[in-house]
Formats: sequence, C-alpha cells, structure tokens
Amino acid sequence: MKTTKKKRSVFAGIMLDVLLVLIVLLVALAVITGKAKGKVVYLFGYANLWVETGSMETTIPAGSYILVKKAKEVDPASLIGQIITFHCTDTTSEAYGKLITHRVCAVTPEGLKTKGDNVLCN
Repeated sequence: MKTTKKKRSVFAGIMLDVLLVLIVLLVALAVITGKAKGKVVYLFGYANLWVETGSMETTIPAGSYILVKKAKEVDPASLIGQIITFHCTDTTSEAYGKLITHRVCAVTPEGLKTKGDNVLCN
C-alpha cells in the first residue's frame, strides 16, 4: 500500500517537472520568435527592453535594460513627468518605427511631447 502511494507521488512529481520544463520552453520559444521578428514580447504584461542611446542619461544610462509594463488606456495629462516607451510614428524622424523611451513633457493637440532627460523640457 505504501509503495503504491510512493509511486504515485514520484510519478506526480515527474509529471509536474515535465510540465514546468514545457512551459519554460514555450516561453523561451515565444521570446526568441518575437525578438527575431523585431517585436516587443510581453510576458505577463511586461517586456524587457534595452536602451541603445544616451538620451535618458543620467536617469537611464545607454546600454541599460529596462522593464516596461504594457499600458492600458490612461488620461494623457496623467503622464506628464512620467517615463514612457513608445513606437516613433514621425515619418520625418531617424527613429521612425523604433521604440523610444523618453519623459512626457506636455500634452498637445497633436499628442504627447516627449524628450530625453539629457535635454531639458521646454
């Protein structure tokens, strides 16, 4: 009787380990696939990103990794003074289509005005 319970316990432990390994492999595959396609990969609502330039120094040094939370609908005015990461949609900018991490300086009719911390907001 004891050996049957022990065998079940060992089997359940092995199955749990296999399940955990499969989950880790699937998450790793999702991250690798997303990165290869140039997409931001969110896990549980968060993404790990790398800051390429010094525009946010000294707050965030170039080469730093940052953890960003996927945004929900928010009042734009509540973002003033906050650091955000967004896709640049300005077709005249060198950064068009890239992710930018800057501080929100103002809300205008055209949208949010942002700048890096190493450039003072006007």
